[in-house]
Amino acid sequence: MDDILGNAKNILIIWTVDADQDKLSAFQDTLRTKSKTAQIAPEKVQDFSQSRRAQSSIDLIFFDLINKKDSAIDTDLITQFFRTLRPNGYLFTHIEHTEQARIINNFKMCGFDSCNPLDSNSSFLIENKSDEVKKLGSLWLCQKPSFDIGYSVPLQRPGVALMRQISGVGRGRKMWTVDHDDSEDDSVDIHGFQGADNEQKANVQNSFGNTKSTNNIPSTTSTSSSPKSSDHFPKPMMSDV
Repeated sequence: MDDILGNAKNILIIWTVDADQDKLSAFQDTLRTKSKTAQIAPEKVQDFSQSRRAQSSIDLIFFDLINKKDSAIDTDLITQFFRTLRPNGYLFTHIEHTEQARIINNFKMCGFDSCNPLDSNSSFLIENKSDEVKKLGSLWLCQKPSFDIGYSVPLQRPGVALMRQISGVGRGRKMWTVDHDDSEDDSVDIHGFQGADNEQKANVQNSFGNTKSTNNIPSTTSTSSSPKSSDHFPKPMMSDV
């Protein structure tokens, strides 16, 4: 913890509307004593979601640690966290136990490569949380990968060259794309199918004699000398009925 705070140059404290402003100032002062030379800026979550902060410009983000209760974390907000953090940057937050599986999965889906719970029994990071909230949740540390937004990862699967993550803001953004490997041609040879079909038709025509029909069923105008069905099956006599 001390190394993370000591090496940080830019720290962002994101708070919600029900945060105590006095506690926010005290929290900011505590971080300043531990991070030494870092620039620390508080920002309301609504402003952060619509902000034009530079991409990969923040080393540490502290979210929702001033409030007594835990606030909601959606994928749009997590995407903003990922976009704003520098490679290897960290985010600290408190998550309720019942929501941890879903929220941590969202963090990883949005690009964070590691999320781990922290021992928060005596941490100053959650001293503003109520005792009930502390029992129902835990402090988490999520880290952005060492590469920046727009990275490529090679895959071992044949026929697939690259998987790219493209970060965006807002709904409808493109999260993952897969590029096809030109080294392996998976296209369908339509002409090959047509050639096989024509060959099959020719075989059928030869079995029934010369015919002008293009269907698999022989034409009624065929000159084939094949016996008619009536030659094989004589008509029944009235006495036989």
